[in-house]
Amino acid sequence: MAKFSLSQEIRTAARTILKDNQGRLTLSILKRHVEKKLGKKLRSDFFKASLECQGGSIEVYKNIAILKNKPKRTQGGNKMPGATKKTTPRKRGRPKKLTVEEFVLLAIEKLRKPKYKSIHAVYSGFNQAFRQYFPGKDPVKEVQKLEKKGVVTTRPTKGGVLIFAGKVEAPDTADSALSKMGL
Repeated sequence: MAKFSLSQEIRTAARTILKDNQGRLTLSILKRHVEKKLGKKLRSDFFKASLECQGGSIEVYKNIAILKNKPKRTQGGNKMPGATKKTTPRKRGRPKKLTVEEFVLLAIEKLRKPKYKSIHAVYSGFNQAFRQYFPGKDPVKEVQKLEKKGVVTTRPTKGGVLIFAGKVEAPDTADSALSKMGL
């Protein structure tokens, strides 16, 4: 059995952890997970240098580790003789700009963590992304308009609001609390 260097072990562990976490994590959180998996304490500079290895499948941007998608290699010679490949015309330029409603629903779908039904407007980066995509528009006002139309539901929470897609009924906490107390 071949013995791997510590750098290779770090990259392998980080790759599996990133696959389980939608392909991106902050370096500090990823480092904690890798340390736990390997059972070793790691220096931050060594950990970062191990991830930034040339030709690796992990890219480090500022303080975020991102898993790169490598194209699958295919063996040549599997084409039938005389077969032609269908091609579609390539679109040039930027894709069509999304509406506010499409943007918010796409953000909820893509930014939420797997077991949750909502995103936090601030901590998920939604507000910053909205301001960058729609310069001059206020994300708070636009989400409130969508809530009035019934497209999304918001709930106040620490540091901002949670944004849900569609109508979400609030749990009846007062009645359940009183019933638990026996009143």
